[in-house]
Parts: sequence; C-alpha cells; structure tokens
Amino acid sequence: MNETKQKTEPQPSNRFHKIVTGSSLMTRSKLLYLFTRLSMATTLPVIALAMWSTPGVAAERELIPDRQFERGIRIVSENVPLGTLDDGSRSGLPPVWTLGQWWTPESIRGEKTREERQPREWQHVYEEVFRGAQVGRLELRNGSVTMGLDSVAVYDGLFRDGSVKDWPHFDLRCTLATPAQWKSGEIPSIAAMNRLHLRFRGQVLDARHNHETDRTGNRFNRRIHACKFHLFFCITNLNPDSEDFRNFLFFGVLVYDDRREFLELRASNDKQSGKMIYDVGANALAPHITFHDGKAHTIEGNVLPHLKAGIERAVTAGKLKEPGLANYAVTSVIIGYETPGLSRMSFRVDEISLKASWDQTSPGMPNRAINAPARINRLADSGGVTRCR
Repeated sequence: MNETKQKTEPQPSNRFHKIVTGSSLMTRSKLLYLFTRLSMATTLPVIALAMWSTPGVAAERELIPDRQFERGIRIVSENVPLGTLDDGSRSGLPPVWTLGQWWTPESIRGEKTREERQPREWQHVYEEVFRGAQVGRLELRNGSVTMGLDSVAVYDGLFRDGSVKDWPHFDLRCTLATPAQWKSGEIPSIAAMNRLHLRFRGQVLDARHNHETDRTGNRFNRRIHACKFHLFFCITNLNPDSEDFRNFLFFGVLVYDDRREFLELRASNDKQSGKMIYDVGANALAPHITFHDGKAHTIEGNVLPHLKAGIERAVTAGKLKEPGLANYAVTSVIIGYETPGLSRMSFRVDEISLKASWDQTSPGMPNRAINAPARINRLADSGGVTRCR
C-alpha cells in the first residue's frame, strides 16, 4: 500500500523542494517540527468530532418538549377541548401542555350551547369560574406561567372534614414518552441513564392560608388541610412483556407546602390511584432555599439516584412488581396545586427542564435488551399515551 501511494503522489513543487534542500531557508529538524504541529492541529479536531458525532457512544436529551410554554397551553374540561391559551409568541407548533379540570364541584363548561362549546382562543389569561366565583387563574406571559387558585371559593369557606376523597386539582400536564418511543430507544430507560438533571425555577407571588377556623367555627386540621404546589413525574413500566406493564410510580419534588418551610422525603399512597408517591422535596436538591420567602428560586440537580431509590422502595412495598430498571421510563410531568385546605395562592413557573444523559451502548437501552412484540406499534398508532391518573 505504501509503495503504491508513493508512486501516485504528485511531486512537490520547485518552491517546496527548495525549502527542503536549502539549508539557508529551513533545516530538516525545523521542517519535521512544523509537520508534527500541523498534523496534530488537523488530526485532533477530526478525532474529537468523530467521537462527538459517532452514534451509539453517548447521548443527551431534553425530555421536556416545551420548557417555557412557548407552544401555548391546551385547556380541557372533562377531557373535552375548550381552547388554547396563547401569549402571542407561539412557535407555531401544537401545544404539549394541558390544563385540566379535576374534581371541581361543577363543570367550568356549565350549561352552554353547542356553539359556545366550540374550542376558542384565549390570550394571556384563562380564568376558571363556577358558582359565580373565580377559583382558578392561568396567565401566560413572556415564557412564564402564573397559576392562581382560590380554594376558599371552591369549598365555600368551609374546612373539609376528611371524608371527601376528591378535591379540585389545578395543574398542567405534559406527556414525555410513549411505549413506542421506549421500544425504539428514542428515549432512554432508567437503567440506561447515567444522569437525570432537573432544573426548576419559580416564585410564590401570593400566599394566604387559613390555619385557624372556618366561617362556621370548624378548626384547622394540620393533617388534612394543606396547600401544596407540586412537581411530579410519572415513572412507568413500558415493557409490554412485563406483567406490570403500565404500572407506575409518582416521583415528586414538592416545591411548596404551606405547613412547613423545608421539605424532606415522604413516601405515601395516592388516594385516587393507589400508587406510591415517593416525594424527595425541593430541599433534596437545594438544602437552604424555601419558597416561603416570596423570592424567585432555582432548584436543580441530579435526581436519578433519588428516582432509583423510589422504584426500589415501591418494589419492596409491593406497589411495583418489576425491579428491572430497563422496563421504566419518565412518561409524564405534572405541575400545580393540590389544596384540600382553605388558601388563596399564586405561583409563577419560569422554567422546567429535565435533561437525561445516557450511554447508547448500554444494555439498559430497550431496543438492544428487549424484543417487544408488534402490538406496541398499535399502541403508538392509537395514541398510546401513558396516563397517570
């Protein structure tokens, strides 16, 4: 090969020949040094580029498809589309975030005519009103979402006695992964990840809570009456070959609780779904911050070790049957209120990011480790979205 290459290479020009042979212009040792430097300068970037661009080595992906709500927010009631909240800066892509009505005393749609029920457009602000009172407010401006909830209006100023299981939820939800994406390896399994970096920025704008008595004299019960602003991720088994297919865990990073400033790990059962809630609290990532001070705060860090601990805890408790981490993926995110107490609260969300890093050659990647059956494609074709509630 070397001999053939030498025969076919063009001869150097006369000027180059003079540089090589002319002792007054450049010595052979200087020329060798020059060629070495040039070779390193051109070869190293090529090697680096090859390592960066070679598929199957390393990957990093933002799992939240719209970190600052630039695509608008879809409003639904009883799973019926009502319209889209838009601040005028939409990217033109359809919304991925949905604001839903959950267990409110009466429908926000009310007794409207067929024409009035057609999807409409809101600009900047959406208000949820029933019983003649505004109970929810969603404002979208400059990439930030402000969520306001008045549970005093919801409960007509009366403390719940704990016998009612359903209470109004006011939250935003976004699907992050489908079974088809898990099967193809488009999104990483929990086993494949080496890091899962969460970043959340927000601020409490208003917080007024009743910790005394209601309008009829019923007293505040700390165990029942609360106002929480939560951040949940659903961790779901997406392996259709598993007996635990579609079973899930709520992994939480509680942002605000009116009853305590600093938020520690709590594991409990969700009354609606019966699933485990494994909530590490914001202080697991930001030990010294509290949203009670009314300032804007950022919480961020690697939540992967906490998430794995949550899966292990749920398996030990019998809430999840499958211990293999390759079966699980982060399938959705939920942001918003759960407020069984009497509170008037407003919270602004400026950013939410969840960035996964993984090795594409890892045996934890499902498309390399598991041969899922063809029916997974039918799930994808039919809009097989994992629902947490």
